[in-house]
Order: sequence, then structure tokens, then C-alpha cells
Amino acid sequence: MNDADDPLAEIKADIEADRLRRQQRNRKYRANLTEERKAEIKATTATWRKNQTPEYRKKRNALSKAWHDRQPQEYKDKRLAALQARMTRKELTEHKHRYRRKTKAKLVIMFGDKCHDCGNTFPHVCYDFHHTDPNKKTSIVAVMYQHKWETVLKEVEGCIMICANCHRIRHAQERDD
Repeated sequence: MNDADDPLAEIKADIEADRLRRQQRNRKYRANLTEERKAEIKATTATWRKNQTPEYRKKRNALSKAWHDRQPQEYKDKRLAALQARMTRKELTEHKHRYRRKTKAKLVIMFGDKCHDCGNTFPHVCYDFHHTDPNKKTSIVAVMYQHKWETVLKEVEGCIMICANCHRIRHAQERDD
């Protein structure tokens, strides 16, 4: 299959272009750093990495959640208003849709772009993520596309990617059993 036939070619190209832009921006930034600043960044990074233990992250996440929960609704409304002021409602909606499509496209690529059950290849909109162990399911993956990439990855760890038809068949068999 060539790039013209690949339904994910445009999304793959966008992902690659984003990666190259970040790489180029980082190179320019590093080229302009003084030796003192490089040493300072290296020391800060070493300290940061040392503190990234699972216990530290749990504590930091809990504190962050507590802080956000304590904020009054007017603060949250102001943040939303500030975002909406930069984008029209239509632009904001398009931005969210674009982000969700990219997230799903990344997952499809990561899972191999084939249905786990029938082995066929479909456009990425035809795939669903099925939790193999319902007890480990914390959320519906389709609802999580707007979440942070790390959160989505954590959720799909216990999933398989199957086409919509196979997914419906699986659930019908589960109900019948």
C-alpha cells in the first residue's frame, strides 16, 4: 500500500512534522545557551529525575488535584473564558476534534493497524478498544481521547484493538453466555 492509499498518511505526516519542528526548535535553543546555563540545566534535570519516583508522583498528583478542587468556580470560568477569548467556539471545537483524531491515529499505529480478531485493516474510525479484563477498566477509551497521552496509554494497556463489527460480536456473545 502506498502513501496515497493509506488513510493515516496525513496524520502520520502531521505527527512527523510536529516532531521535526520540536527537534529544530530545541536545536536552536541549545545552540544559543551559555556554558553556565547548560550546567545549570543539567543539574536541575538531574535533581528532577531523582525526584520522579512513583511515590513522589502520587503525592504531587494528589496535591495538584487538591489545589484544583479548592479553586472557586469563578477561577475555572476565567480560565475557560481566557481560552475561548483566544479561539472562537468553532476553532476550539475544531482543535478538540483534531487532537482526538491524532490521538486515535497514534493508538491505531501503535496497535498495528489491524483488527485483533479478523486481521483486516480498516480506516482508523472503524476501530474500537476492547478491555480484556473489565475489572481493570477505569474509563471508556473513546471518551479519553482528549486526555493526556500518558493517561490514555495507561488505560489502553489492558485493551486490544478490534474493528467495530468484531467488537459488537464479542459483546453479543458475552450477553448470550
